Amino acid sequence: MERILGSLVIVISALVLISCDKLSEEFEFALDDVVDEERSSTVDIELENAELIALGVLQSTLFTHLNSRLYDFLDASDLPEDAVNDGETYFVGCDVAGSAEYTFSRPSGEAHKAGDKISVEYTDCDEGEGLVHNGKLTGRYTEIKGLNDRFVEIDTDTCLANLQKELPGNVRIIDPVDENGDPLDGDEVRFKAVAGTLVIEVVQVTLDEDEVPVDDNDDNTYTVTNSFVIGAEETAILVNRRLRQSGEEEVMTSGDGGDQIYSVVDREGNKALCQGYQRTLNVSLSNFYSKKDELQHALNGSVTLFSGTEDLNRFTTEIRESTFSTTVQQGNLAEQFLMTDYTVTETFDTVTGSYNMVFDGDISSEAIFGTTSVSLLPSSPLLGNYSEDYPNSGILSILGRGLEQILITSTDLRLTIAVDFDGDSTGNGRSDSDEFINTSWSDLIDREFEFVDY
Repeated sequence: MERILGSLVIVISALVLISCDKLSEEFEFALDDVVDEERSSTVDIELENAELIALGVLQSTLFTHLNSRLYDFLDASDLPEDAVNDGETYFVGCDVAGSAEYTFSRPSGEAHKAGDKISVEYTDCDEGEGLVHNGKLTGRYTEIKGLNDRFVEIDTDTCLANLQKELPGNVRIIDPVDENGDPLDGDEVRFKAVAGTLVIEVVQVTLDEDEVPVDDNDDNTYTVTNSFVIGAEETAILVNRRLRQSGEEEVMTSGDGGDQIYSVVDREGNKALCQGYQRTLNVSLSNFYSKKDELQHALNGSVTLFSGTEDLNRFTTEIRESTFSTTVQQGNLAEQFLMTDYTVTETFDTVTGSYNMVFDGDISSEAIFGTTSVSLLPSSPLLGNYSEDYPNSGILSILGRGLEQILITSTDLRLTIAVDFDGDSTGNGRSDSDEFINTSWSDLIDREFEFVDY
């Protein structure tokens, strides 16, 4: 979905009301103990190790998810047309060399259900431009929501039937036609609360002399072609079949030019998201590997995957609160990262190729952090395009001991790494950056650090 398509906000608050001063003092003492314990478990950020920490975090988060194919083939409809089908198994040749094998318990376009299974196995699958995949993914659907349980574009009647199943009680279907059986459609649908009822108006819009549709333009003419009264206790569905009226194929499209379906419950009208779905899977990863040029990533463990969309154009995908390992190899140097309670949320647009990513969770790596770890704090999403190697904007926040922090800010090919190596130095209770390192993506990846801890 909307892969959902968006923005994240985390609010952490505590309110303690204690009338007894002694109890209040004991509470504050205990809270200090907790804070000290938390601080002892996180890495000590220093100027000399800040770039190495930043590189390790970026390699195990951003680059791993940019290059991985975690969400690419969660159902058979995503496969290319030349996939060879043998029952539930499909075989696909890769662009340059190698192969990919996919297994789905449900064929493409069929209504999916919780319990459906998938598996993907890559064998030296070379996509060209230095990108190679190996390893295996097996998964099972645990939850499916939304009107589109087929994950492909559905028609108006399928959406109508699925919506009717979701609504409570007896549903009144309003699907108006004229004396010839042709649909009576309109350009807009409006809802008005009148004397304890809801009035639905289907409106035809005649544009001004320049044929320019402008909201609330006085030169446009608005004509109510149909009006329906929905009682206070009624549940209803209105179908506005604009495509059939115009002679086009009857498909509920995601844009404004297609058919429209509205539901009315408790005197509230809502447009149905006919192409929308949300799906969640439990997935096991076995050396699920991607190599981009000299950088390799391998994922192992169990994760929860989420994928959702409202219109089949803009998707939101997530690894959701999962614990697993990520092995990163650059040249002869290999480092393993443990991702704990880790979430990455990506929203991407299939038309423009743009994406944004937000990361949250804890990361430990003995090679970089020793026995400690870092925490990721959701901040400004990293924005980019899949046609480019790096994000062009956004901030990644890395938390260490106490209020020590590294802020990585991306601007096209450049990076600014703001380092707070001594926590709150001004007494305002917040992190304060002590040093700024101006570098580039290429220099950081090549480990051409300005400050090096030997």
